[in-house]
Amino acid sequence: IVRDADVALSPGVGFGPGLGIGAAVATTQVSTNVAATISQGTINATTVTAAATMADGASPAATVKSYAGAGAFMIALGASVAEAHIDNSLTAAIGGTINLTPAGTVTSSASDTSGVRSDAFGATGSGGIAIGVSYAEAVKTSTIVSMITAGSLITGGAAVRVNSANAGSVFAGAIAGLGGGVGAGAGAHAVARDTGSVTSRIGAGS
Repeated sequence: IVRDADVALSPGVGFGPGLGIGAAVATTQVSTNVAATISQGTINATTVTAAATMADGASPAATVKSYAGAGAFMIALGASVAEAHIDNSLTAAIGGTINLTPAGTVTSSASDTSGVRSDAFGATGSGGIAIGVSYAEAVKTSTIVSMITAGSLITGGAAVRVNSANAGSVFAGAIAGLGGGVGAGAGAHAVARDTGSVTSRIGAGS
């Protein structure tokens, strides 16, 4: 089981009484390859399990927050960009010759429940004008495969299970600049995308 929590934080620059200027850019990339394989020789057992799992740690596996500059009284200028990407590959495979007891089971399981979160906060001028663009992007790509390999021989037992799953949250949020006293000129754009390929198979001749 792999658990990950990768956090990136990028603050802008603020000047209390007058002007806040600064683009804030925060990015993080998580790429994980997890494999659990049983494929050699002969096994005599009650339970045979190969499990490949990717999950969150204390927070989503990839977390990004970006804050543009702030000007307490007058003007805040700055863009805020936050990008978080996850690219995971998980494989669970069982093969060879397996002789089970009458109540025995074989389980090949691959699961990705990791999440990704991206937040971009535009420039803030509490007493005047805020100008800036906020862009947040959260992307998760997963390839998940569980299998009984071709040519495997399983005798006895009560069940053979082949399970694959893709879950986890994908969130992107963008907040445009705020001008408390006069106005704000900004745009906010958020993109969240989850692409998964999930396969469970028993190979030919098994």
